[in-house]
Order: sequence, then structure tokens, then C-alpha cells
Amino acid sequence: MKIHYKYAMVGILLLVVFLSGCVQRAALEKTTSISLGKTYYNIVSEVNYERSLCGDISNHHQPSGFNTGVRIILKDKDTGKKLNGYATISMKGGGGTLTLDDAYTCEEQIKSESAVISAYSRGYAPITFKLGLPKNKLVTIEVSMFKSCSGGPSCFDNIWVELLGSTGGNEAKAESLLESERNKFFSMIQQKFGLKKSNYVLSCIECNMKRDGYIKAKGTYKDGSLIELYYHWEWCSSGGVDCGWELCFSSTSDELFEHVKANVCSKLASKQYKTKCLSGNYEKVIGEKKILSLRQISNEHGHSMDKGNFNCMAS
Repeated sequence: MKIHYKYAMVGILLLVVFLSGCVQRAALEKTTSISLGKTYYNIVSEVNYERSLCGDISNHHQPSGFNTGVRIILKDKDTGKKLNGYATISMKGGGGTLTLDDAYTCEEQIKSESAVISAYSRGYAPITFKLGLPKNKLVTIEVSMFKSCSGGPSCFDNIWVELLGSTGGNEAKAESLLESERNKFFSMIQQKFGLKKSNYVLSCIECNMKRDGYIKAKGTYKDGSLIELYYHWEWCSSGGVDCGWELCFSSTSDELFEHVKANVCSKLASKQYKTKCLSGNYEKVIGEKKILSLRQISNEHGHSMDKGNFNCMAS
């Protein structure tokens, strides 16, 4: 009887953990004004507009429009270390990639009052925010980046900011589009890793759902084991479907690891790489974690497979 009682208590504890996680998941997947109200950036300098200080210049040819310029600096939130990465800007009438150097990215003869900026650095959570564009000024913005899954904004928080900008603040339309992005995120996890949404709870969700984007997540499976996953799809300039990608999965459960491994390996196009994958060529054990990490490198001559980064959260 004592043995049965022990297993019953373990089962109840796992159920409680999983159900409490479901509540956390509902909160994580629902964009909140609290998370969006955090300040992730500071304007550290502002000077009068001077065209000679601009690097890239876009002219919007709007009569009576104004000129503006933005320079982005990415820094580690905790150490203050300057980071490599990139940022994008979108606004009514255009957008593009911001340079992360001494020059400003400038917009001339523009009428848009605001822009949405997204900042990215490998191993850090993306950050998206709305910026009021200063008229006839050049501004330098310092963005505080959080290491992945250490308190930064979630994937859906960032997408919500973007959608509010692209829909002109139409929340109903933005919510409908956000639901489509949510479905795409979880469908990708099932397709790439063979994991059904109902079987896990995520405590961290990060992503860039555009071209050359990725998904990253951390959480708990229904058996109580810990999971981490990452999938990156590379820019496919050829327009083909067999472009480069990188995948990483870790779990503290041997059974779950083997399930995901079988799912990933079975979908590899080459019999040679499929055999290598099933034989353990792309896996490693670190502490209690079993990790699967592989990368497909593609070019005009074909593709090859190699080991990826075995730290899923640092990818």
C-alpha cells in the first residue's frame, strides 16, 4: 500500500505542476499591457538633423514632410557590454534594416509620426517597441537586451506591437492576425519536433517569424521533464524549399528525447544523414540533458549536414 501511495502522490504532484503550467501558458500566450509597458530602451542623445551624419537615406517625397534619423546601440542588460546584431524599422510608407554603427539611418520628407523598431542579437530575446519619430532630429537609442529566457518580452508581445503599428492601432484586426501567428508558431513545433501543444507548457517563447527567422522555447513536458528547443530557417534566395536550417532540442527525459530524435531524423532527405542522425552523430549529453543539434548548410551545389550549437538557448 505504501508503494501505491507513493506513486499516487507523485502522479498528483505532476498533474498539479502541469495544470499550474497551463495557467502560466495561457498568460504567456495572451499579450498583456503590463509586458508591453516595460521600457527596454533609452534615448541617449538627440542632435539637430545633419545629412552628413547619415549613412543610409530614404526619401519619402512627402510635401511638407520632415527629416529624421535613428542610430541603434544594443547592450547586454546586466553587463552593459555592447552587442552585435541588427535592427529593423517599419513605418507608414516604408521600412528597412537599421545600421548598427556610427552612422544614422535617415528618413527624409516623411510624415509618419512613429515607427516600430525590432532589435535582434544572437542568444538574446528580440525586443520590439514603438518609437515616436523626432522631427528634424537625429537620435541615438540604446536598447537593453535580455539573454534568452531571462525576463525579456515574449514572441507574441513583440508581434502584437508590430501588428498594432501595421494596422494603424486596430486592435480587433491585430488580434486576429496575432492568432494566426500563434497557430503558426505551435504548428511549427509539432512539424519540426513532433510535439503536440497539449502535451507541454512553455515558460519562455521567443521568435522572429519573418524570412531568415527562428522559434525558440523553453518549458516542461507533461511527464515533468524539462525541454528546450530552437529552429532557425535561413534566407532562401533561390526560392527553393530545401534551404539551410538549424535545429536544437534538449530534454531531461530519455524517452521524450528519443521520440523527438526519431521525428527529426526521419524527415532528413538524405539516407546518409538520416543514418548518421539515428546513430547519434548529432547528439550530446550535458549533465541531465540529452541534446540533439544539427544544421543543414545549403548552396547552389547542394547541401550538407553538420553539428549545430548544443546550447539551444544561446543559439
